[in-house]
Amino acid sequence: MSPNLSPLNVPDLVNLQCFVALSKSLSFKESAASVALSPAAFSDRIRKLEEQLGSALFERTTRRVKLTQFGTQLLPHAQELLNSAARWVEATNLEGIQVPYAIRLGTRFELGMSWIVPSLNLLKSMNTQRTISLKWGTDQELLRMLNRGEIDALISSVRVRQRSLNILALHREDYVLVSAPSLNLGNLKAQEASQLVLIDTEEELPLFRYFSESLPNGEPWLFKGYELMGTIAAVRSRVLEGVGIAVLPLYFVKDDLEIGALTSIAVNHTLKHDFFRLIWREDLIYKTALSELANDLQTVPLA
Repeated sequence: MSPNLSPLNVPDLVNLQCFVALSKSLSFKESAASVALSPAAFSDRIRKLEEQLGSALFERTTRRVKLTQFGTQLLPHAQELLNSAARWVEATNLEGIQVPYAIRLGTRFELGMSWIVPSLNLLKSMNTQRTISLKWGTDQELLRMLNRGEIDALISSVRVRQRSLNILALHREDYVLVSAPSLNLGNLKAQEASQLVLIDTEEELPLFRYFSESLPNGEPWLFKGYELMGTIAAVRSRVLEGVGIAVLPLYFVKDDLEIGALTSIAVNHTLKHDFFRLIWREDLIYKTALSELANDLQTVPLA
């Protein structure tokens, strides 16, 4: 008789990865980092696995962590399950077997609505077995979702230096310094900034740095005031109203520039550029599917 493989008794593969990682290092902090989870999310994974199994896998004291007898007995089986899952993924790739699967993809709202959502049908035609579901958030919120296992990958131009993450560039992202035509600014000079309001998304001025970091002599630009809008859509809205100036992604304001609703005010200066990237955790078993998604996204032009 075949075993009952209902979702109630088959352990989550990420939970098993956490179990195996902790059995090796016996350190929650070190193990959490090895699977790109926060310590809290990692502990929650271990707790849920123990609750599902109905028995403790580790003995915890203030000084040390060690496997219980039950944990020691299950460890080789957990490793074999992970190895089998990896072999299954490899076999489907080698044999060309088409298995339906879903990818939980995180992105910023503006990028998702202007590029990802309009491209979903095209992406589906490229791989009919793949289903993409979307989650929205800021860059930092998306990274937290990724580390907690709430999404499989994210698309962003955020710069990350986490060694446990895979990063593939998708498209170049160019930026432009803009204002409403009513401000009559022409080719803006540093000394004129003191009469203007700079509009950005956050206190660190992440958009304006694409301009400031490109200045040859690092000349400071001091503004009359600052407005922080949280999203590039809100920044664009305020610039269109003539409230101030801002650096915005070219793809996002290209139509505004073409119809004259906005005007470039650094025409003799080239701003720094960036890249939209697909980012996912190194430990994911289906990372080949994410590499294929990255290849497909590279063929879909930005809106």
